[in-house]
Amino acid sequence: MAMEWKDSYACHIPDIDQQHKRLFEIGNQLYTLALLKDNDKNIEKIQAILSELQAYTIYHFQYEEALLDRYQYPTLASHHEEHQQFIDTLLEMEIKAIQEDSNDLVLKLIMFVSEWISNHIMITDKKYSKYLLDKMANDTDH
Repeated sequence: MAMEWKDSYACHIPDIDQQHKRLFEIGNQLYTLALLKDNDKNIEKIQAILSELQAYTIYHFQYEEALLDRYQYPTLASHHEEHQQFIDTLLEMEIKAIQEDSNDLVLKLIMFVSEWISNHIMITDKKYSKYLLDKMANDTDH
């Protein structure tokens, strides 16, 4: 299933929303390639997109966690743990998908990424949205 941005995903923090949209774009590139069902010819492209997804995800998580740290978000530790679990699972699945060169595993990886990002934004990130917006509104240095 393609990853589609919906307004309901918005955290109303412009940088975060832009980064989330970029994650959706990268996920959709991977989905489009996987649908071609010809991974033999596209394995290098798939690897490149997986690497981009991994790098951008790490960048986004670091940015988000720095912002949460700056405003002393009370559950930052558990938020970080969710991020780390995602990165670890992404790496494991990426290795399997490449080693086994399997359309099925690539599609499972895409489904995992799609579901995780959607759920993480809608549940975990929405929890900090109001907190950060309130703190940022009162921050004269921002």
